[in-house]
Amino acid sequence: MEDASAPGTVAAFDRSADERTDPDLITRLIADADTRVLLIDADRAPVDAAGALVLVPVPVALQVAAAIAMPEASKDRGDRGPFVSGATTPDAAVPDEAAMRERFAFLGRRHGVAVLLAAVPGAAELAQDPTGDAGADPRGTTPTVPAASADGSPISDPGRTPPAAWATLRALHPAVAAPDGALLLEAVSLARWILDAGHCAFCGAEARLTTGGWARTCTACGREHFPRTDPAVIVAVTDGDRLLLGSNAMWEQRRYSCFAGFVEAGESLEEAVRREVKEESGIDVERVAYAGSQAWPFPRSLMLGFRAHARDARTAHADGEEILDVRWFTRAEIRAAYAGELDLLLPGKPSIAHELISGWAAEADHDGADPAAGERG
Repeated sequence: MEDASAPGTVAAFDRSADERTDPDLITRLIADADTRVLLIDADRAPVDAAGALVLVPVPVALQVAAAIAMPEASKDRGDRGPFVSGATTPDAAVPDEAAMRERFAFLGRRHGVAVLLAAVPGAAELAQDPTGDAGADPRGTTPTVPAASADGSPISDPGRTPPAAWATLRALHPAVAAPDGALLLEAVSLARWILDAGHCAFCGAEARLTTGGWARTCTACGREHFPRTDPAVIVAVTDGDRLLLGSNAMWEQRRYSCFAGFVEAGESLEEAVRREVKEESGIDVERVAYAGSQAWPFPRSLMLGFRAHARDARTAHADGEEILDVRWFTRAEIRAAYAGELDLLLPGKPSIAHELISGWAAEADHDGADPAAGERG
């Protein structure tokens, strides 16, 4: 199977983790005119008119951070705020440097250019309605911020106006180039943690960002805290030339995918695979084999893909709660579904579920026949 994390693993983007040890890293990069910033509002990022991911200069990011930190100050100015073309400096009442630093983190280098994250909750809404007037027409506020060039090189002429168009990670990730896919996943994951973990989990005191935004140190007890990642297994269960998929209770009836669940405390990945598949489908599995991984920040998961073989295919049944139906599919059926020839909804790119399913369907049947020549079951 191909690397399931391929949409997010390209050498053009380097996390450059060794730079994080510089205690003045964020301050230095904020002062660097070459630095670019990726704005993140929950799972949304700014895009240009063509739907490409946008990186902005530091002054623009500071404008947005200031507007989010003090929305009333921006509103009371009586103008269109910092989200309009022509507004090139933040409001006079700018938050102090320490407050600003708590919104920024170092993502790495993209073609050698430093890229910072700015966690700006509410920026997408404010971009559409900078005056706070729900009836305002946002069409006149759309700026022209050029995105990166087609070859993925750093932005050459970024402009000076904040973006007004935003898109979600789910919408953007399949479409962005591989280096930007890695950047986007990293940024959304880290931004969630920066906003959610502002206090020490041990004593409750404020915890300040350190290590370029990749750690927090408690101001009272001195404990260090790091971004949390929750491992989850996702499994393609096979029985010879058939693949078992399940339909989740939260999905439409025609949608099927692999079985998945979080790893429990004290549990190995292989144990988690056997438990999850048994709980959801009634199947005992063997020959568990690792197949690839993918970061997925909903809210902070690391999806670990596996293949496993069913010991007895006849025992397959849905648990009736989380999974409402389980069904065995042939390679011909899977290929027909992806070709739009079968009334069946399967995971799309760039998910690891798609990689597991499509990778299996692309293989030859055990009898040596072409996968496309199989009969539908």
